[in-house]
Formats: sequence, C-alpha cells, structure tokens
Amino acid sequence: MGEDKTGKDFWQKAWQESPFAKYYGIEKYLAINRKLGKLFEKFLEKGNKKILEIGCARAKWLIHFAKEFGYEVYGIDYSERGVEIARENLSMAGVKGTILCEDALQTSFGEESFDVVYSMGLIEHFENPAEIIDVHIKLLKRGGKLIITIPNFNGSLYFTLSKILGRKKKLLETHNLTIMDKKRLNEFLQNKGVKILSLDYFGPVDLNMVYGDIKFKPMLYLMQVINQIVGYSTFFMPKLRYFSPHLVLIAEKAA
Repeated sequence: MGEDKTGKDFWQKAWQESPFAKYYGIEKYLAINRKLGKLFEKFLEKGNKKILEIGCARAKWLIHFAKEFGYEVYGIDYSERGVEIARENLSMAGVKGTILCEDALQTSFGEESFDVVYSMGLIEHFENPAEIIDVHIKLLKRGGKLIITIPNFNGSLYFTLSKILGRKKKLLETHNLTIMDKKRLNEFLQNKGVKILSLDYFGPVDLNMVYGDIKFKPMLYLMQVINQIVGYSTFFMPKLRYFSPHLVLIAEKAA
C-alpha cells in the first residue's frame, strides 16, 4: 500500500485550523477557480451524471459541479473534521450529496460507479501514488472522465518562495515533489486503460500556495485581495512551468 506522507492526524489539525474551510459562495470568482472552471467546461458534459471527489474536505468543487453541471455529488475523506466541513458546506449551499468518512484505499463504493472521478491536491501526499491513482480509475465508469490536479512545487516559483519563507522542510515532509512533473505523471498513467485528453501546467499565479499558513487574519485577508489582483493580472499567461501553481490531468477511461 502506498505510504501516506501526511496521515489522518495531519488533516484533522489542518481542517480544524483552516480559515477558509467554510463555503462563502464567492469561490467560483477566484482567479484560479474561474480558469479551472472554464477548463472543466471544455471537457465535461453537463447533465444527469454522478461525480466523486476523493479527499473531499470542504467540498467546494462538489458544490460547483452540482450547481454548474447538474451532477449528483459524492465524496470520500478519512478526516472526520474534513467530512463535517464538507457536509456543512453542502448544506449551506443547498446541495444534496453523499459524503463518506472512509479511507479511499478501502472504499465501500463499487467499481465503475461514477461518470467523473477527481481529486485536487491528493496524490502528491503519497510516496508512491500508483495505488491511489488506480483507485480513481477503478471507481470510474467506462468512458468516464478522470481529473487529477496537484500543486507544482517542483522547480517552481512556489518552491522558491517556500524556501524563502522557511517552509521547505515541512513541504518536503508532506509532499512527493517527484510526481509534480508532466513526464512523470504521464508515466503513471501508462497501461492504466485511460486516454489522456489534457496534461499540462496550469495558471494563473496563485500565491495562496505559500501564504495559506498565515494565522493573523487581517494579514491573511489582505493577502487574499493581493492574490486576486495578481491572479487576474496573470489570467492569460502562457503555460510556463516555473510560474504555474498547478499540474492538471484530464483523461478518459476506455469504453
């Protein structure tokens, strides 16, 4: 079984302390989310479909898919606090959904149950991500869409800033930087029965990648405003690895 570089206690604490875990209803207007939303619209069909998020704490993208795509939403997370937040946010947004508190590697969901399976910032927490990637694919119906997004700390602006801010040690302890590479991620998908539709670095610049640990709320809110100014000013920047905060994969399971 792939080694989890974080663990349940890490996420219990993280979600307990997260200042932006609550759903506010403005999430889709954030620069990075707005651009991701446009990308998803390019590859996903709207309508009566079932979607699963693996590692669903907060459930903000589940809310997006329910409201903007009309999907029936499901989520898995092994953090009790993460599940509580996800359920609270769905209720606050007026969205019905099923959220299970369980380990995705031992999920009770059946094989080929979903039209779309995705995770956002999950597989990079595994020493060997192959097994968790296999879980995504196993739960996906034939012809269904797979989405995996991971942060880009490998040789990027965000790794440089993390070193300057003294976060390098924690970053290396909790993240697998080797998977944050187009070629490497492509290799993990070989012979998995999926066709890659899109695999690329993705921006705009998102400074939330490095300032999210700030505890002083006035400073945190100021950084959020600054981040949106930077994000929208770089909204149409070229796909440059150094400046891109994410690596995004979209694939289709063989019919």
